[in-house]
Amino acid sequence: MELIGEYGQPTYQKIFISLDAEKTVVPDTDTKISMAGDTATLMSDPSLDIKMYGMHQFKMKKSGLHIKLGVFSPEAVPSEMVLGHQEHLAVEFFNSLTIAYQNKTFKGKLLNTLLKFKKFK
Repeated sequence: MELIGEYGQPTYQKIFISLDAEKTVVPDTDTKISMAGDTATLMSDPSLDIKMYGMHQFKMKKSGLHIKLGVFSPEAVPSEMVLGHQEHLAVEFFNSLTIAYQNKTFKGKLLNTLLKFKKFK
């Protein structure tokens, strides 16, 4: 469940994320792992697909981990909702990586989820 703000009242969404979900765009050639959310619904109406998709790409480089975050929304979505999701992703990923670093392991919730399915090569 995600809570996205910035537009009127907070919007509660349920997003289904999978490493095997259909990708909205072709991942970059240097991407080792990509994950996508192929369905998003409103908590107030779980039968309504809001046509908002996410795709994040993870790249191992000599300088460290590079992450490319992506969210795809319908054209008619108000810009405030797009900004709200950008801010949400920045905070969510920063916090996950901060926790992983503080623990000196990849036990952050995001990285732990990824590493259960795939290993970096």
